[in-house]
Amino acid sequence: VPTDRTSSFDKVFSFVLPCADVDVNADYTDNLSADGGLFANIPLTGEKVVNIPVGVSSFNVYDDGGLEYEYSNNADGSLVLKAPDGYLMQVTGDASVWSDTLTIYDGTAESNVLLEQKDFGSVGTLVSSGNMLTVRFASNGSITYDGIFLTVALFNVNDEHLVSVPEASDEGSVVSDVNSASYGATVSLTA
Repeated sequence: VPTDRTSSFDKVFSFVLPCADVDVNADYTDNLSADGGLFANIPLTGEKVVNIPVGVSSFNVYDDGGLEYEYSNNADGSLVLKAPDGYLMQVTGDASVWSDTLTIYDGTAESNVLLEQKDFGSVGTLVSSGNMLTVRFASNGSITYDGIFLTVALFNVNDEHLVSVPEASDEGSVVSDVNSASYGATVSLTA
């Protein structure tokens, strides 16, 4: 029985009861990532807020048709993504929406800080400046296409990341002033 599920982050699921008994099986996972199946769909209309819990490393974002179906005509919906404090979001992926428009804002749509506006192709790699992003999709009433396939990765700005440089060779060497650093830190290399 298909469920009316627009996000892995939803707490309530619904379905239409058929003329028979129903067995409900819940599948739980420790893989809190896009690879583990986490997703959120942009609503057909209106605004949906998704509060992303600590522990989620990534998830996919689709239009209202989800992964399997084309998007609807006359869509005008926004998905507001709220990561935990101290986290930023990185967005990658593609839009196949032609004369329709995918818009990604840093923060809320009201902030008017535009990260990307697309009708076709890769969105590149976008990074939020804080823990909020808004993904808006608007379609006209003509024709629909495959739609939106984005991956949102979360990262803690305080996590340390290793800085690796190659060992010296006959051609020379490079030395880093640090062995690790957090997001946004300046790393100096000397040749």
